[in-house]
Amino acid sequence: RLEYYTNAIIMNAVIDFHKDTKSKRRAMGHATGGIWEGLSNIINSIRPEYKHTLPKTHGSLRNKATNYQKNGYDELISGKYGNSNGQKVSSIVEKIIISLYVLEHKPYEEDVWRMYNRFINGDFILFDKKTGEVYDINSVLDKNNEPIQVGLTTVRNYIKKHRASVDKKRNDFLYYNNQHRPHHHRKSPMFSLSKLTLDDRNLPPVLTSGKHVMAYFVWDVASETILGYAFSTNKDKPLFIEAMQSAFRTIHANGLGMPFEVEVEHHLVSSFKTELEILFPFVRWSAGGNAQEKRAEHFNRIFKYQYEKLEFPTGRFYAKHEANRPNVQKEWNEEGMQDKIKKYTYEEVVGIYHKLINRYNNDPHPKIEGKTRMEVLIENVNPTCASLPLPIIAKSFGYKTETSLRRSQYMQVQYFKYTLPSPKYLDKINNNQGIDAYWLHDDEMNIPEVYIYQNGNYIATCPKIERYNEATVEQTDKDEAIKLAQNKYVNEFDKRINDDVNEMMTLGFIENTTDDIEDEQEDDFVYELQNKEEFEYVPEYSGADYAKKGNDY
Repeated sequence: RLEYYTNAIIMNAVIDFHKDTKSKRRAMGHATGGIWEGLSNIINSIRPEYKHTLPKTHGSLRNKATNYQKNGYDELISGKYGNSNGQKVSSIVEKIIISLYVLEHKPYEEDVWRMYNRFINGDFILFDKKTGEVYDINSVLDKNNEPIQVGLTTVRNYIKKHRASVDKKRNDFLYYNNQHRPHHHRKSPMFSLSKLTLDDRNLPPVLTSGKHVMAYFVWDVASETILGYAFSTNKDKPLFIEAMQSAFRTIHANGLGMPFEVEVEHHLVSSFKTELEILFPFVRWSAGGNAQEKRAEHFNRIFKYQYEKLEFPTGRFYAKHEANRPNVQKEWNEEGMQDKIKKYTYEEVVGIYHKLINRYNNDPHPKIEGKTRMEVLIENVNPTCASLPLPIIAKSFGYKTETSLRRSQYMQVQYFKYTLPSPKYLDKINNNQGIDAYWLHDDEMNIPEVYIYQNGNYIATCPKIERYNEATVEQTDKDEAIKLAQNKYVNEFDKRINDDVNEMMTLGFIENTTDDIEDEQEDDFVYELQNKEEFEYVPEYSGADYAKKGNDY
C-alpha cells in the first residue's frame, strides 16, 4: 500500500536526519535534546501533502523509530492489515516459529527471531522428529521466490497467539493448568457426608531428627470438619488407613451414616481402589497437586493460615501476602550462617495438632451462623445416608486376627472373648477352620465387637463377652442383663442339641441269615444292647487337655 511505502520513506529520512543532527551537535559540544520535537513538527507540517500516518507526538514518533530500527518494516504495518500479516507470514513460517520457541532449552523470543533468520540464510535445515518431514529455505519462499522475512514483532505476535499451547509444551502441567486451562465453578454441598475430600501434608514443625511429621486429613466438605486424621514420620499406606479409621470412628461415635462420595489422589490410595469403590457409591480421583481441583486444598489453606500459623512459623517464602511469609531468623554456627529453627519431638507436634484440630472443629462455621463446624456435621447429615457398614469397613481398613471357635460359642481376639450372636450361626461355619476376625478400636483403644469371615464370606458380628458377678447379693442390673444374655445363648444351644438328639432313631438289629437246610426255621435274632457304654464315645484327654478344658470353662 502507498501509505506504508510513504511511511517507510519518511521514517528512513527521520532516522538519518536524527543521527546526522545528533552527531553534529556532539562534535560542536552542544546539547542533543529537542531534536525529536523539531522532527515531529516537520513531519506534521508535511502530513497534508504526503498523506503519511506516522505518530503526531514526538514521544510516540521516537518510540516508533526505535522499534522500526529493531523490527524493520513489520513495525510500519498495521496488525489489522492482511489478517495479522497473514499474507506475509505463511502457515509453515508460523509453524516453524512456534516450534523453535518450544525447544527444550526454552529460547527467548529474540533467540527465535535470530534462529529463523539463520534458517532462511541457509545456515541449517530443520526436520520434524515425529514425521521425519524436512524443512529448508525452499519451504518458506514467497511468490517472488524469495525467503519470507519476519520481524521480531511478528515472532512475538505469533507466540502470543499460541501462548497457551507453547506454555503447555515449555512448562509443567501445573503451570499450564494454573495459567491457561479453564476450571470448573462449583458450590459446596448442602448436607454433611455428601462428599469427603482427602489430602496428605508435610507439617511445618521440624523434629529433633531434622525430619517433618507427615499427616493425612479427611474433610467433610459441607461442614468443613476434619472428620479423621493420622500422623506418622512416613508417608505410606498405614498413614492413609489410620486416617480412614479415624474418620469412621468419628462417624460411628456420633451415630451418623455412610458418606456418599470420596475425593482422593492416586498417590498412596491407588492400591485401595477396590475397597473404596465397594464402600462409596462415588469415588473421584483428582489430579495430583492440582490445588484448585481438590476441595481439601482449600481447607488446608484455611487451617494453615488461621490456626497452624498461630503455633508455628508456617507459610511460603514467596507468598503474595507479606503476612503469609514465614519470619525466619538467622544465626552463626560452625557451618556458617544458618536458619534459627525451633525443633520439636514427635509427641509434642502430635499433641499440638490434636488441640488445633479440636479448636478448628468446634469454632463457628463460616457460612452457617450460630453453629460450629462439628454441630453442622452432626445436625445436617444427608437424610438419604445408609447405615454404616461396619463389617465391610473393618475388612477394608481394619485389623485382622486369625482365630477359631471355642466351646461352640466364642473366639479370642486381642486377649478378649467375642461370642456368636446366636448358636444358629454355627451352621455357617465350616469345620471351624480359617476364621478371620476383623476389628476396629474406638478412641479409648477398646474393641467392642469383631466381624468374622470365613473364605472371604461374612458370617456374623460378634460382641465382646462381658462377665457378671456370680454372687447374687452383689449383682447389679447390668450383671442381670449379662447373665440373661448368656442364659439365652446356652438355652438356645441346649435346645438345638436336644432337637438334634430327638431326631435320632433308637435302633435295633435283625440278623438276616439264610440256611441250606430245608424246612428249618430259626427265630428272629434281636440284639439288644446290654452295655450302653460299649457304643458311647469317650474322648481321651491328657492332663494338660483337662487343665485347658477347665480354664475354658
